[in-house]
Amino acid sequence: VVGIVSVPGDVLAAGIEATHEGDPKPGWMQYDDGVKQEGGGGTNRVITVGGKPLDPSRTYRVATKVSDLGGTQSPPFREYFTDRPDLLPSKHAYFNIQTELMAYFSKIIFGKLWNAMVTEFNKSPKGSASSHPNGSKHGSDPIKKKNGTQGFRFSVLDTDGDGLVSVDEIHAALKNIVGLSVHDDNRTLAEYVHARADVSGDGVVTREDLEHFCRVAPRTSEKDFIP
Repeated sequence: VVGIVSVPGDVLAAGIEATHEGDPKPGWMQYDDGVKQEGGGGTNRVITVGGKPLDPSRTYRVATKVSDLGGTQSPPFREYFTDRPDLLPSKHAYFNIQTELMAYFSKIIFGKLWNAMVTEFNKSPKGSASSHPNGSKHGSDPIKKKNGTQGFRFSVLDTDGDGLVSVDEIHAALKNIVGLSVHDDNRTLAEYVHARADVSGDGVVTREDLEHFCRVAPRTSEKDFIP
């Protein structure tokens, strides 16, 4: 589990440096590109945090494994938080990093599926409407642009033409469209992606869900989705 703690810059630097002493080991603290270290002879001095020069007197908010703050791999962290247990987050404030990463990954994956639907729409004659490839009774397949929003082709995901997108259809799309290696017995990622597409929260993904997404996507796609 992960928690958010406040740490002075000098303690943060010392805590990171302590986990990077000597040869690589499982206890090394990992960080994003905003943190940089330099130096030789095993010092690995922290020089930037959050992409800016380290300020030893500043208090930084850090998301990290709570267990690492009291473990043996970083004496500076252990000593600081042993003396200040009130600074550790309460258990109800913990969050599961695997769940957070899965939610973020599913957001990116749905962006790829969205791009595939848009690409197929743009291949069709402008302003045209066609029946579903499976002869569905659910009407024309392309969702036309409305009020300047992007159109998309629903049948890219709704492969059986029943007017809904199922977890199984998304699971198949992960392999056939996104190119992921997926196991037929594990649909966890497909379930997360399905939940993201279900903007109405009723447990099913309909044309209306994607039409709503169609109106929202232009404002978020460049930042949130990877082409």
